[in-house]
Amino acid sequence: MLDHVTRQDRIDLASEPPFDLGGVHVIPALLQVEWDGSSLTLEPRVMQVLVALAQSAGRVVSRSELVDRCWDGRIVGENAIQRVISRIRHLAAEVGGFELETITKVGYRLRPLCATPDAFPETDAAPTPRERMGLSRRGMAIGGLAAAGVAAGLFAWRAIGADKPDAEAARTLVARGRDAMGWGLRVQNEQAIAYLRQATRLDPGSAEAWGALALAYQHALEGEEGAAQQALADWTGSASRRALALDPGNMDASVALATIPSNFRQWAANEARLRALMAARGGHSAAESALGWLLCDTGRWQEAIGCFRRALAPEPFVPANQLILAWGLWGGGQME
Repeated sequence: MLDHVTRQDRIDLASEPPFDLGGVHVIPALLQVEWDGSSLTLEPRVMQVLVALAQSAGRVVSRSELVDRCWDGRIVGENAIQRVISRIRHLAAEVGGFELETITKVGYRLRPLCATPDAFPETDAAPTPRERMGLSRRGMAIGGLAAAGVAAGLFAWRAIGADKPDAEAARTLVARGRDAMGWGLRVQNEQAIAYLRQATRLDPGSAEAWGALALAYQHALEGEEGAAQQALADWTGSASRRALALDPGNMDASVALATIPSNFRQWAANEARLRALMAARGGHSAAESALGWLLCDTGRWQEAIGCFRRALAPEPFVPANQLILAWGLWGGGQME
């Protein structure tokens, strides 16, 4: 481990050459990553840390080394580092070419992954521990799609068994993804995204898998901002459109697409969009939940409670649905 990093070792993006990382092409000077015909622009600090981790060639990189190389040795709070690490994990979950492993109390290690499910390297390593875990206001994901979530998808593939048809394995992954989303925990939503991304790889023609993935991405939107929020919105929209192209009646995708815009200062437009969708296609747990939160935002707690009860009715044992109903009852003054 490096005790001191010279100025020459610090990351200067303008002078860093392009490189490949597990099937992803990275162009530091342009802040661009490219894969499978897609591209994404990263924040400069995120690109610096990605370059530093990639240059380590599998070595564990300590937080202090990252600060020296990417923040010029300035005093940096833990939240700043975690924000950047979270952005890289978003990227890892989206492109699937690498994972960012946390070595508890030591640092981070970047590991390339093979691009296809049948080429995954055999390993007995457990999923890496998450550094943060909690509930959002909606009881769903805020922020980071942990690299461990990608690993969870790989383990799910092995657990299901490569001898099963792809469509059957994909349906199993979709079921596991929905179950994970239903717990209302950040870490579970990360795992849900990993399961559902793997499902879309196994069965690209599954509207159900793409719709569920769109909904999981949408759940991760709240609490994000800037480039990360835009990336999640783009991924939500892309997965939604793919699902609707395969099945125009896919309600998960329709709800995810309708709820990408933030409610802030768009309450009336968003409410009209949700009500029109529900009138045209009938009730749906995620739609009822989304409308309920909008009603809470505008002080209509009793109406919101009705929405939350309807969201809970078809899935009474889903913890997240119990949570939002409890929130609505609390806001509506029904403490009993």
